[in-house]
Order: sequence, then C-alpha cells, then structure tokens
Amino acid sequence: MDTLKVKISSTDRRRLKIKNKEIDFSDLEQLVKLSIARDRMKQVVRAARQTGLSKMTSNEIEAEIKAYRRSAKAYH
Repeated sequence: MDTLKVKISSTDRRRLKIKNKEIDFSDLEQLVKLSIARDRMKQVVRAARQTGLSKMTSNEIEAEIKAYRRSAKAYH
C-alpha cells in the first residue's frame, strides 16, 4: 500500500467529519460522496420549497407523474 500526504483545511475536515490524522482512501472517498449527497439534498429541498413542491401531497405527486407519463406516451 502506498501512502499519500494530502492537505485539507480544518473547515473541510470538520465538514467531512474526519476525526483522525490518517484515513484510508476508501473511507475518505465515502465521506466525500456523503458530503456531496448532503449538499445536493439541501439544493433539492431548497428548490422544492421555492417552487411550492414541498407542499404537494403524495397523491398530488402521483397524479403529476401519471399525467407526465401519459403525455410522454402520446408523443411516441
């Protein structure tokens, strides 16, 4: 196994929740992926709130999906 030295800011270290000075690459990769997923989820929630989608019921969402699928089939 090779060792690679990587510098990371204390802010990024806290954001990624890295606790030790040494970390396996696969663990670092997983932490980065989780951080990206959290950021994307925050963006989705923000967009849903801004557009009013967050107030839709599950029945309304299902109805929208069905309507979209019907219209998509009409074009094929």
